[in-house]
Amino acid sequence: MKTIFTTLILCAIFINNGIAQQISSEAYSHTEILEDFSQEGNIFPIINTTKNQFIIDNGDYFLSRNDKDSQYIITANNSSFSDFILKTSIRIGPSNNKNASIGIILKAQQKQEGAIIFEINKNGEYRIKQLLNNTYKTLNGVSKHEGWIKSKLINLVNEHNLIEIRIEKNTFDVYVNNEYLTTFINSDYTNGSCGFVISPETKARIAYYHINTKGESTADKTAYSRNTNTSIEELNNKITLLEKNNEKLNLLNTEGKENQRLELKSLRKEINNQADIKIEQEKEIASLNRTITSLKSKSTSSTNKQQTDKIEALKQKIAIEKSVNTNLTNDLNKVNKSSNSEITKLKNEVSTLKTQIKTTTNINTTLSTDLSAEKTAHSNTKNGLSNSVTNKASEIKALEAQLNTTNQQLVSASKNSVLAKECAKNEATLTTKIKNANQEISTLQNTKNKQDDIVNDLNSQLSLLKAKQLDLKSEVQTLMKKTSNLETTNIELKELFILKDFEANGVKPSDLVKRTNPYSTPKELKGNSTIYAVQFGVFMQVQAYSTLKVLDDVWYEKTEHGTFVYLSGQFKNPKEATAHKNKVAALGYPNAFVVTLRK
Repeated sequence: MKTIFTTLILCAIFINNGIAQQISSEAYSHTEILEDFSQEGNIFPIINTTKNQFIIDNGDYFLSRNDKDSQYIITANNSSFSDFILKTSIRIGPSNNKNASIGIILKAQQKQEGAIIFEINKNGEYRIKQLLNNTYKTLNGVSKHEGWIKSKLINLVNEHNLIEIRIEKNTFDVYVNNEYLTTFINSDYTNGSCGFVISPETKARIAYYHINTKGESTADKTAYSRNTNTSIEELNNKITLLEKNNEKLNLLNTEGKENQRLELKSLRKEINNQADIKIEQEKEIASLNRTITSLKSKSTSSTNKQQTDKIEALKQKIAIEKSVNTNLTNDLNKVNKSSNSEITKLKNEVSTLKTQIKTTTNINTTLSTDLSAEKTAHSNTKNGLSNSVTNKASEIKALEAQLNTTNQQLVSASKNSVLAKECAKNEATLTTKIKNANQEISTLQNTKNKQDDIVNDLNSQLSLLKAKQLDLKSEVQTLMKKTSNLETTNIELKELFILKDFEANGVKPSDLVKRTNPYSTPKELKGNSTIYAVQFGVFMQVQAYSTLKVLDDVWYEKTEHGTFVYLSGQFKNPKEATAHKNKVAALGYPNAFVVTLRK
């Protein structure tokens, strides 16, 4: 214990903020890790459990520690280095934990036997601690506050904190939001892995994670173009993610339609069975009517009283059969009502799935027009079928009235066998007409139901397309707002650093023309090996010197976009560059401005 205490005293030496940083970033140009979280990679794990949710979300690495009692360590793959520079952007989100924090792990040893951790919390505080055999030791601050130190450089909840840590020969320089924070020394570990540690009940977002070591840069030479187009690439990645989600939702929609089709098939089969039962009852009624006719034809060999008794018995049997038929019809209506309820439920479920699908505006417009036309056509067909059903119902009523009249004639003419035969014949004819009319009604009803299904399906598709269009517009507006916010933030950062350079050399900001080209995060912290020049134009091709209005010391740089940036002069301080800028403006280039460049 005494040895450890002595080691901490000798090795964990901290340098106050007033002392300038020691480590230069110029030599650290070799890119080891370049993770922008535009898609799933192999650097950090993707976990989705009840206690941990670590996923890629909207171009960020979203971390949510749901356990209330313990923290969690996340180690990056292939991140073991000795001297390096680590850059990242952390935003701590709202949570129930009043002391929610997230730390950056440096030089972690195997089996978590040791590590250095720089930690910030949502209260604008930071601390530095060391992991020793599953036990933490604070290396700064006082024990009363558990090592936490308040700093104006650290932003609060839901605000980005740009963190850069430079490590060289066991010395650690820490920068927060592009400002120097502190320096400390620890020689316990030669090298080790990097990562994050998240406290209980804490949510955070990581915008990027970069590690550079000494050596020649292995990054693509088009890095400048890549940085200037970061916002466009993020939008394209998000569009790709939306397309993948759209495919998944389409698959769910297809499965829902198939389930609905099978359910409808089962319900239609049951309805057909009920219809078959009704047809059998009608056949039985027809058979009884034929029996009546047969009995009437034998009326010459029977007394009128006996014939009347038999007719009355048959009529009672017919009444019973009609009652049974009525009960079956009621059962059929109940089944239809239940079926309609199930169909409505399935349609609601399918509608819920469909509202999640997103697609493009042009397709929505075309399909909406076509569906509206089809909807109108099917509505007209439906109205025609409804009129046909109404007409057939009127015909049935008329036939039933005629049948009642015939029955009355049959009763009054029971003594007249010839008239009875004619009435029976008329009754059979009318019964056949009623049966045919019922069959026509059934056919028309089936056709009407099919048309209703088509119209309902078209209505669902039209609602779906409108929902897709609204969702896509909302997504585009959100992305445009994020892009605008990013550009504004980068412009402010650039103006801040350039104005600090000019103020250090005695130049008033009012003498300069501000450059509004945005920087892409993370912003590089440059040293003092810079020059100042005056940019006066950008051209699509090389310009003849005779057209440059008698400018001295003219030179140009070709960009990766194929344009030529023309500059004049090379100065060691901004004051001289500003004076030269005024001369260039007087020669006919009023939009000239001073730029800071690497020599």
